[in-house]
Amino acid sequence: MFNLLKLELKRFNIKNKIKIGTICNLSIFVLLCLIFFIDNVEGKIVFKDYNELFSVITTFTNVTFMIYASVLISELIISEYKNKTITLLFTYPVNRKKLLISKLIIIGIFTFISIIISTILLFISFYIVQLITNSTLGQLTYKMQIAQLGTLTVSALTNSAISMIPLYFGMRKKSTVATILSAVLLSGFLYSNNGGFTISSIIIIPIAMMLVGLFVAYMALRNIENKDVIV
Repeated sequence: MFNLLKLELKRFNIKNKIKIGTICNLSIFVLLCLIFFIDNVEGKIVFKDYNELFSVITTFTNVTFMIYASVLISELIISEYKNKTITLLFTYPVNRKKLLISKLIIIGIFTFISIIISTILLFISFYIVQLITNSTLGQLTYKMQIAQLGTLTVSALTNSAISMIPLYFGMRKKSTVATILSAVLLSGFLYSNNGGFTISSIIIIPIAMMLVGLFVAYMALRNIENKDVIV
């Protein structure tokens, strides 16, 4: 299994994925700065405190990498079914379940790590901007940092599992468009802001969606031995 993971990781092209992730982070950072400076010029309060700032950054990274995870699912799984290239992989003396598990593990871990690292780097970068512009949001306590780090870890873990849900829609039609579109709609459902309220703030909702994501992954693994790849 470990050798299979190493083989899939080589095909994953991690350097290219990191470059794309970096571009995503730069886009989020530029957007945050634009919001901050434009609202400051208009005399508006952008963020009340660091908790709110952290929540906004977490929302951006969760949405971005949930959609990016669907792109990875499309690239590593759906497109191989669609183009029949996975048929060749299935001729290798490797268990089909292990092959799919290795792909899902890589996507899940990459999404988890990306959300955590991106959120931390974006927060630090924006904090530096605030120091330079002398517009800090009060005291950033150690207790606050630990609490937010715990929240971030749970959020990243939850969203990594939720990111598996588009796999269901992609596998039904062998469609990369359906995979990515479902991720966009899903992230919009969870993180659309309505007067400061998001569906994801109701703790039972992301937990339920996480279980759905794990179930989707399980069903994909359960059916792969019997499913004909020639569609």
